[in-house]
Amino acid sequence: IISAQAKRIQSNAIKEIFLNTLSHDLKTPLSSILGNSSLLLKGQTEDDELVRREVLVQINNSAQRMNRLVSNLLDSARLQEGQSALRFEWCDFEDILGVALQEFRDHPKQKQIEIAIDSDLPLFWGDCALLVRLAVNLIDNALKYTDVGKRISLSITSDPKSINFLCFNESKPIKKADLKNMFDRFYRIDKSTDIVGSGIGLSICRQIVNAHRGEIKAYNVEDGVCFDIKFSVVRSPNDRLSELR
Repeated sequence: IISAQAKRIQSNAIKEIFLNTLSHDLKTPLSSILGNSSLLLKGQTEDDELVRREVLVQINNSAQRMNRLVSNLLDSARLQEGQSALRFEWCDFEDILGVALQEFRDHPKQKQIEIAIDSDLPLFWGDCALLVRLAVNLIDNALKYTDVGKRISLSITSDPKSINFLCFNESKPIKKADLKNMFDRFYRIDKSTDIVGSGIGLSICRQIVNAHRGEIKAYNVEDGVCFDIKFSVVRSPNDRLSELR
């Protein structure tokens, strides 16, 4: 009885956190969209093209933020359904990273991102849409926690047995407790309001990696933080199916 009651309390707490997170993370960008679009409709930016563009960029950024949140929630729900919900096909990691980076083409820190990709990467048998979501969430997280002028590095390499995706951002080291818990749902490293986020992005990264029978870990290095993902190379879809049994 105690165990069942504890589970109900935990479930209710998670629901409350979810609703609070959802309402805040939807309301904030929605308010920005409404306010900035109102300026455009009233013609208050017609005399200054730079101001007009800045307003449009803010609308776009807010819309992208809402889109990422909704996509994360939908992908999380799909992952809860198990392997049957995944749509496997041959994926090109260079294309996946390119699609993910398009979401941040207007981000003010976009030029801080350095990219290195092996020229002979093998194709990977996976769910391309979820792998794009993995890259988007990692890039989004790196941009949030990297100051202006600091470095973000994305690299994808391979060896005969694995494909390795490394995301580095130049920042302060993360506490050991945070490194351990940062992939938990709704867990946020920085509770301040300066850094927006729902606390579900990294948890979905772990779900996606686990669904592809990969490994993900985070660790401190001398000048920043690394997220290290490793996927096993499969030669045919049957190899993946045998892993999932």
